[in-house]
Amino acid sequence: MPPIDLNAVNPLRSADADDPEALFDAVQAMPQWTERSLHWVDAIATEWVSDALAAPANREGWAELHSLLERVQLIQPLAAQSETLRPTVEAFYYRWDALADLLAARAHRHDRHDPAQIESRAHMPQLRDALRAAAPQPLPVGELPQRLALSRSRVSQLLSLAEAAGLVVRGRENGQRVVRTAGQWTNAEPKRAAAEQSFKRSRRGASLLGPCP
Repeated sequence: MPPIDLNAVNPLRSADADDPEALFDAVQAMPQWTERSLHWVDAIATEWVSDALAAPANREGWAELHSLLERVQLIQPLAAQSETLRPTVEAFYYRWDALADLLAARAHRHDRHDPAQIESRAHMPQLRDALRAAAPQPLPVGELPQRLALSRSRVSQLLSLAEAAGLVVRGRENGQRVVRTAGQWTNAEPKRAAAEQSFKRSRRGASLLGPCP
């Protein structure tokens, strides 16, 4: 796709959010910023960021726009701008940094609550396996550091992440703080157990029938 024409009457009309590189190419082609180009790049970026933040689970889109906002500043460094326009450019760069921070925060919240992302973190599989081994009974939270060979602070961090993703539930029973599986960590066990039982029944049925003639 060709670069966005920032000299058009309304460059926003030809801006395609699916191709951030077209905006980057337009900025890269400029010798320096102008007030007009700053205005339109800001308008385009703001609209794209607003749309991206409103879309659920748009992790790739957030990352692309975050990268774009950083790269346009690198390709047009502040020191290379005219002295008269430099304060204006700096003000826009601060604004774009804030937009990038919004995208990063949204991605962080998404990752924190996405079970797939949580399960891929270090030590999370060990926590899952320990809780599943005890299911349907809960485990005392105080036993987990020893079971997992981790510090109390690390166990607390793991439980907070897993709870935010709906993978565990914490509570209190008989005066103890306890934790048990929830969500897909719980749902996976009955399915696996049912599959194992079905396999065992099929093997028993085959043995009763004897070998085929």
